[in-house]
Amino acid sequence: MSSAAWLRVAGRSAALLVGLTGLVVGVRTEAADLAMLRAAQSVANGVLDALANAHTLVGHAATTTGVAGALAYRAWRRGEGVAALAPLLIVLTAVVELALKLTTGHAPPGPELSRSWLDTGGVPTPSGFPSGHAARLAFLSLYLGALTRGA
Repeated sequence: MSSAAWLRVAGRSAALLVGLTGLVVGVRTEAADLAMLRAAQSVANGVLDALANAHTLVGHAATTTGVAGALAYRAWRRGEGVAALAPLLIVLTAVVELALKLTTGHAPPGPELSRSWLDTGGVPTPSGFPSGHAARLAFLSLYLGALTRGA
C-alpha cells in the first residue's frame, strides 16, 4: 500500500474518532450506549459470553502489539517499508486512547452490567471511551486489510 493510501486511511480513521469524541463529550451517547448494552445482554448466553471474553483477550495490548509486530516484520521482509511502522502506529493508537480516556469523562459500565469473567489486568481509567480493545482491533483489521490488499 502506498504512503498516500496509508495517510488517507489514517486521516479517515482520525476524522471518525474526532466525530465520535465530539458526540461522547457532548453527552449524546449515554442513552444509546446503555440501550445497546441492555439489548446485547438480553440475548446473552454462555457462548456469547465466551466470545466477548475472547475479544477481551485478543484485544489486550500485549496481544495486539505482538500481532502488529509480527505483521510488521512480515511486511518488512517483503520490502514494504511503510508497512513496518505498525508497532509505532499501534503505540500511537494507545497514546490517543489513553489521552481520551483521561479527558472525556465517559464512565464505563458498572460491574452490575458486566458479564466478563476474564480479567486481563488492564490499567483502570476513569473513562470507558474509547475502548482500547476496540481501537487496537480496529487498527489491526485496517492494517491487515491494507497488507492483504497490497499482496
